[in-house]
Amino acid sequence: MRKTNIIIVLFAACLTAACTQTQNESEVSNSAQQPTNAPIRMDDDPAVTCLTKGQRARVDSIMKLSYYQAYQKATWDLEEKMTPYVSSLSKEEQFDLFLNCTRSQRAAKLGLEKEFEALHTATAQFSEEVGKLGLSIAEETALGVMVWEGYTGPKLKTKFSYDEVEDKVGNPFIRLLELERQEGN
Repeated sequence: MRKTNIIIVLFAACLTAACTQTQNESEVSNSAQQPTNAPIRMDDDPAVTCLTKGQRARVDSIMKLSYYQAYQKATWDLEEKMTPYVSSLSKEEQFDLFLNCTRSQRAAKLGLEKEFEALHTATAQFSEEVGKLGLSIAEETALGVMVWEGYTGPKLKTKFSYDEVEDKVGNPFIRLLELERQEGN
């Protein structure tokens, strides 16, 4: 259960990181720093650079395993299908989708039930397998961050900021965990 919550928090962290910029800042940032569809480089993320050489070697070896690759593929598949539609929504619609809907409600609104279920299944297997390894929190976090290593698909353009999230619902991580508990996951 603890592993599932960590994965959910990592997903929320990625989402919240995207929310810290307005749409214009995001477009400028993406175009100024990376050419279109350039791979996202996560190797310099603090979650990865804080690892010892031994921890990094373990993370790298786990990234080659089938359950990790299935988790990454399910994440990327959902992102590929979800991003264009979500980016076209109004600020209020995006906010409602991310912070007022449970996972199943979000899936239904987007018409991506199959993709959300595939991600849920892959996440559950990933959490189960990683739980058997006795990884440190740093290694688990790095694995979550590295899910995005090499991703070249469309980038989500959020229209609300982290401050707006805090003003309306408080801590977004807590909010998302509460919604997941309501749904029973």
